[in-house]
Amino acid sequence: MFEVLTDWTVNNHTGMVSVTYFEELTGITQVRSDWNTFLTGLLGSLSTVTSYVVRTTGRQLQEEDGQILGIWSDGTARTGVGTAAPQTWSDATQALIRWRTASVVGRRFLQGRTYVPGLAQNVVLAGDLTTTLVTDWGAKAQAFAAANNGFVIWHRPTPKGPGIPGNNGDGRAESVVAGSVWKETAVLRRRRL
Repeated sequence: MFEVLTDWTVNNHTGMVSVTYFEELTGITQVRSDWNTFLTGLLGSLSTVTSYVVRTTGRQLQEEDGQILGIWSDGTARTGVGTAAPQTWSDATQALIRWRTASVVGRRFLQGRTYVPGLAQNVVLAGDLTTTLVTDWGAKAQAFAAANNGFVIWHRPTPKGPGIPGNNGDGRAESVVAGSVWKETAVLRRRRL
């Protein structure tokens, strides 16, 4: 599978990264184009001091054990800049897109999250995202999840769990079947790469 990293910059602060995984159904050029199209649809709610860059190189991983199989490369620039007023919320105040699969691992549905920083001030009302943003981004997330573009959530390999159904220790990459947006702002406390 392809690991695709997206770097975010908000008001000249860097170091924010979104990590996504895709099955190798169509090739990395199409994967990056599809992901960029999705992110471009969010720019109207992000401030003009917010930008993203989808990296042009990355790792190909084996889902069962996380071993690196190779490196992918695609030289086409995939970037975007927010278009809303430049006032932004703090870096810790982010939108949370929730991704769901139909698979159960260790008695829980396998789910993923994408945190989006750089929200414009006019899309947060009394600590919650506006209904307009939740509806708009939710529809875009659902459409992206339904697009059969190879988007997956990867459950990393773990030690075998005796007595836990579905946990044989292997990693699993499962197709995303639904996307939604949480109405409250979210804080991302740590990222795993």
